[in-house]
Amino acid sequence: MAQINDEVAQLTLKVQGKRRQMEDFRVRHISVTLEREENDILGRVKGQTDQSAGLADAREEVNAERDTVVRVAQQASGNRDTLQQFASRFNEFKTMREELAPLEPLLRDATQRKARQDAGETARRPSVRLIEAAFAPRQPWAPQHTRDAAIV
Repeated sequence: MAQINDEVAQLTLKVQGKRRQMEDFRVRHISVTLEREENDILGRVKGQTDQSAGLADAREEVNAERDTVVRVAQQASGNRDTLQQFASRFNEFKTMREELAPLEPLLRDATQRKARQDAGETARRPSVRLIEAAFAPRQPWAPQHTRDAAIV
């Protein structure tokens, strides 16, 4: 019984630790990165659109477009690096998930074994029902010889 309890406790701790690592990793690297980069890109696109709309002179517009092309090329280069980082982190996340996968069935099996064992022990225990509460006698018990002699 103690061995199963220890096994369940150890597996529970391992699974919880892996789940926490995965969630921390996901929060730090995946969703935050995507949302932040999406907002940055939308902000840049809006800024570029406003700049383009405000240009009246064709020559200034051409120069701005050239600058935009250069910036987009730089952003594309930066986005490739970001994409590679994301792919690396995502692969690391998948590895963590794969490490967690075999632990969860072990925990489930150990928990079921413990429940079966606990249920078996409970079934073997006798049931006790209290009929009347105990009380302290007013005087010490002794046979009543005179009363019993009168009955005979």
